[in-house]
Amino acid sequence: MAVAASPCCALGVCRARVGREAAWWGCAGTDGLGVGQAGSLRRKVRRLLWEGHLMEINILKSALRKNVGDVTFYEAYERTGKILNITVSPANDYERPRLLNYLTSPNVLIWSAACASCAFPILYQPVELVAKNEVSPLFPPSL
Repeated sequence: MAVAASPCCALGVCRARVGREAAWWGCAGTDGLGVGQAGSLRRKVRRLLWEGHLMEINILKSALRKNVGDVTFYEAYERTGKILNITVSPANDYERPRLLNYLTSPNVLIWSAACASCAFPILYQPVELVAKNEVSPLFPPSL
């Protein structure tokens, strides 16, 4: 499934120096990326009807943040030499899709980009990107 691609690539780039087994099987948090956690069909249908989405983005967000850390695209490139590209769909019909990497958005945190990439209608709710710099630890970027 394409939704899982950006979190998997984020883990692969951010944990490239740790080793493959540690990167995929030694994930922090609840059951790696939260896959396999028990979720009732009734709760998901209720969430879809009342909130407009099936899955809870906060579970994915916390798992990615625990496993990837507060690493920006530029920091990941500096550490590993690997270029991570994540595409993000717009939240409304008037914006264009974005390609995020160390050149186009160096200060954006990788976990927020991976969450935003997974957030498309009905599955997850929209997510605001998060960036960091020397002055302010976490803030919404102006892309």
